[in-house]
Amino acid sequence: MDTNALVKEQLEDGEKLLRLLPQHGFDPAAACWLLTSYDGRWRFYMVSPLVETEGINVAYLRLAEAMRPILDELSTFDLTSVRLVGTTQPLGRDLLAALQRVPIRRTRPFRWKGIWLGERALDNAYFYPLPAWHLSNSNPPTVGS
Repeated sequence: MDTNALVKEQLEDGEKLLRLLPQHGFDPAAACWLLTSYDGRWRFYMVSPLVETEGINVAYLRLAEAMRPILDELSTFDLTSVRLVGTTQPLGRDLLAALQRVPIRRTRPFRWKGIWLGERALDNAYFYPLPAWHLSNSNPPTVGS
């Protein structure tokens, strides 16, 4: 597979992963595919408050436990495909802020045309819509806190 081309299967697997993870005890706050100017490769990022509350190692352990039962359903993903970031880290904070500014409720991944995100220069990006629980939470995570 060409690593510089984001293919339909990767976008669909990202959607599937985000839909199934909460059923297995892992609730990401946001997710996106980023093609950075730095390395020229697509990377899948998930924002999780677990990074701050439990630490990065525990967050990856919980992600691995949640992904194990669903890996057979994902043709383009394994644990090494996912980069976790916290909600207060520059990338997580900027992604959440950008998603909160989207003027219409999106239901599918969409291309984002920004050039910077979390101190990273971007060539391209696809954002997944914020999960419904994030939008309807009476006390949503605040950006920058």
